[in-house]
Amino acid sequence: MTDSAPDIREQILELADAQCSGTISEVEMETLEGLLTAHPQYRREYLNYVFVHIGLAGTTQSRLLQAPELAEAAASVQPAESISAETERGYLVMLIPIVCSAICLGAVGIFLLMGDFNGLWEPEMVHQKRSQYYFDESAAPPEDVAMVNQMAQARWELLGDTPALTDHFQPGTVKVTSGQVEFAFSGGADIHVASPSLFGFERKDRGTLFSGSVSTQRSDRREPFRLETPGIELIDRGTEYEVSVNEASETFVHVLDGQVEVKARGRLPRFFWNFDQSSTEPVTDQIGNRLIRAGKNVKQVPGLVGTGAMQFNNRPDASLLLGNGGGREVGTGDYSVSTGITIETLVVSDWKTPNAPQTKAPFDYDEIFRKEDGSYRILLSFQNDDKAGITQIPQAGNGPCLSFGLYLSGLGYSELDMP
Repeated sequence: MTDSAPDIREQILELADAQCSGTISEVEMETLEGLLTAHPQYRREYLNYVFVHIGLAGTTQSRLLQAPELAEAAASVQPAESISAETERGYLVMLIPIVCSAICLGAVGIFLLMGDFNGLWEPEMVHQKRSQYYFDESAAPPEDVAMVNQMAQARWELLGDTPALTDHFQPGTVKVTSGQVEFAFSGGADIHVASPSLFGFERKDRGTLFSGSVSTQRSDRREPFRLETPGIELIDRGTEYEVSVNEASETFVHVLDGQVEVKARGRLPRFFWNFDQSSTEPVTDQIGNRLIRAGKNVKQVPGLVGTGAMQFNNRPDASLLLGNGGGREVGTGDYSVSTGITIETLVVSDWKTPNAPQTKAPFDYDEIFRKEDGSYRILLSFQNDDKAGITQIPQAGNGPCLSFGLYLSGLGYSELDMP
């Protein structure tokens, strides 16, 4: 199968040439307008072509006015009839490029007035709109964490099911494909992202560079800015530095001014619950010392590998509430992650599944871990349902399974089901 794109481009340029030379017909003009409407990616090239012709016409006119042979002809003595004919031809030669330029400018003006002017500068298949996110209505929605400050011949898009070109960003991931963009974080940091790069907006004082290169400086030095890469974490305390991540996920840091704190990404646990406390002690997280609230249908029993464990009887309020990880908004707090997550658990399941998959609520779940932020969910559970319209990667049939569900900013919620 042949690609028709070169033919369309050539057809547009041929019609543009006829337009600038003044020989285009009404039918051809309608064809040109239709092609530019249907293929906006060629509009910029069309305008450049027209403006080049206008410039050439002006250059030709200027050279004709300054040509030495014309000066010599004017100084020589010729018969009156010859002089009159030469003068008329000279005016005619100068008039042709002027008329052509006027026609081209008029056509471009009409096209811009009648067409979609914004479409000239939009990347192909990208729509200008604010990014949309889904969240639990019982919690505060995410706020904008950054906005575009300035750019230089840049093209970027917010990743997701429907790529969006936007100048305000909530937590999400942006791909810069050309030029450079400066993003101003609401926490005070200015981040210059050069193409090609993949950059994540995590919160107002934190970002993630997955690949490419960035440089950063702070307009407000009161609060530190944290930048993560696949290998390290950098804490900017009022300095200027450059960071790049190559194809092997190796990180390179170049400090331009002052100092920057660099921490290795050791992947140490953020939380650890062993339930080894005595029955008279409150249940707490062993790393952050956060209190854990036990439901009324949970009881402490002898441990599987340690001194204690928790038993759930599959009734309402049979759960341990771990809190929000310190986050006040959806998608924030210590339970939110940017470059990966690992959940390790030791359980003995008493889950008994029905003979046939369930098709309506309440579904029979045996949940091991659940972070509930509406669509910003992280889930690990045994379950037996009709998939509830949730994307499966890969597709799995109905029936009992161990399911791992994860929300990715811009891509939505999906589950990995293991029958």
